[in-house]
Amino acid sequence: MECDRAMVCINQKTRVEVPEQWRQLFETSRSNPSPFQVIPMREFLSITNYFKPFPDLAPSDFHLFGPLKRHLGGVAFDDLISELRNWFDNLDVDFFRVGISSLLSRWQKCIDLHGDYIEK
Repeated sequence: MECDRAMVCINQKTRVEVPEQWRQLFETSRSNPSPFQVIPMREFLSITNYFKPFPDLAPSDFHLFGPLKRHLGGVAFDDLISELRNWFDNLDVDFFRVGISSLLSRWQKCIDLHGDYIEK
């Protein structure tokens, strides 16, 4: 069956067990195509072969959340939204420029360490 071959390809590409619900979805979609099916099988197979994201590579963890946590320390829950808005409104453009420009070196560190944890 064509669906079974597709599932084998997905298993080989992603090296994960494909849930039975996926198999049923592919079988159903083959016999009764839906207008909501946006990703064709070939495209799906091409985008599933990826490296798992390293948690140490999240740009927000590096640059945004540290200062944000320090700013929000001790803020009451009811005041949280207004404090967040104030904090973001008062950020300088350079704050984001520095964060984005440091991504390349941080990614390279993670690659050099084969995905191991990166200390700041």
